[in-house]
Amino acid sequence: ADRLYNIDRHRDELGSIDNKSWFVLKNIDLEGIKQITYRYSAEKEGAAIEVHQGSVKGPLLGSIRYAATGAWNKYREITGSISNPGGKNDLYFVFRKDSPPDHDLCSLDWLEFRK
Repeated sequence: ADRLYNIDRHRDELGSIDNKSWFVLKNIDLEGIKQITYRYSAEKEGAAIEVHQGSVKGPLLGSIRYAATGAWNKYREITGSISNPGGKNDLYFVFRKDSPPDHDLCSLDWLEFRK
């Protein structure tokens, strides 16, 4: 991740993620990309990951809901679709859970862009 907001960077993952936490990947070209796969853990709560173009409030390119995995060391993979706005863009990945509890939502191990 090029920049983090309200997220801790652990050894090999992003964690301590709360409602409205976000990270950005800069200069990403989504040409030919149709999906994103996420590998995550979420002990007790599910939430959503939104992908926005250009800023945390920019156009929504994709969104996926995830469920609790039951333990921080139990990971799952989920895949959601994403639309291509054309060209290179900064992609903002925003975590959303507007109802309590809205903190310590998940740890993100990795994500992968897929055709």
